[in-house]
Amino acid sequence: MSEISSLPANIVAWLKERDELKYINFLTEYPAIKKAVPLKNTTVAVGIDTLNIVDSFVENDEGVLVENEYCRQANIRLRLSIHAPFSSGGEACHEAFTDIIDCLTFASGLDIQESGCESIVSDRDTDAFVLTAWATVLASLCPAQTSSVKFPSFLSKDLLCGSHIT
Repeated sequence: MSEISSLPANIVAWLKERDELKYINFLTEYPAIKKAVPLKNTTVAVGIDTLNIVDSFVENDEGVLVENEYCRQANIRLRLSIHAPFSSGGEACHEAFTDIIDCLTFASGLDIQESGCESIVSDRDTDAFVLTAWATVLASLCPAQTSSVKFPSFLSKDLLCGSHIT
């Protein structure tokens, strides 16, 4: 599984560990996981809405921006589908949204650029209020020898710079 496609599952695992979010059930949008109907607790499905990868630029010694040939910048818009039981009221959706965004913004290493939500709607299929929300994360995708995360989509720096040729 690639780093990008595993991002929702990693975020779900991290959010589940937060004490202040213990009242929320977290799951990923894909693969689909069965939910109780009607809902008994607030449930949030985390997924990727959009992904935009562009070239990365760094400043050289003369202060000129040059393309970083080994890294890319990614703008990842995460989708948060927040479902709250009718008995909790629509404000439970907003409470969950603000608590989640606070954790992602102030307690995680994610670079949250913006966040927001739409209007709350009623879903009779799940007997729940539903709030679709998002958070945009800025990430640098770079192979690094000191990182525990490997980016298999990038070639080795040694191979690219020609240092292996004698």
